[in-house]
Amino acid sequence: MKLGLHRMEHILELFDHPEKDLKVIHVAGTNGKGSTSSYIKDVLKTKYRVGFYSSPGMLSFNDRIRVNDEFISYKEAYRLFKLVQETYDKNNPDPSDKLSFFEIITGVALLYFRDQKTDFVIMEVGLGGVMMERISLKIKNSQLLQRLV
Repeated sequence: MKLGLHRMEHILELFDHPEKDLKVIHVAGTNGKGSTSSYIKDVLKTKYRVGFYSSPGMLSFNDRIRVNDEFISYKEAYRLFKLVQETYDKNNPDPSDKLSFFEIITGVALLYFRDQKTDFVIMEVGLGGVMMERISLKIKNSQLLQRLV
């Protein structure tokens, strides 16, 4: 696998940049991302449709992508997973440069949140934070919260 953002940027381009239609709140840092993200989600969902993306999932595969506490269905997650993977593979100039699981799931989340017409999206940023932060610079109305310890 070649390191870099080129695969993620290609996915976003292939799907007409779903991230540009989202108001994203990134929560980053070493500790407390889950709690902080949950608090923000719980406050916002009282008046808004709030997408929530965390990795890894805590209870099941599909709990990592949800809108107002409703997990993406397995059927929808599978449909979008195959769509992202197949679309990328058909349009990939280098067949040896495959998508990572994380890149596919991030694409699934962004497409799902756009389709669900969320008002806000909360995305936790962990070990891949450097890459996600760079992507966030391209996201309209993005906020990055970092807990310093």
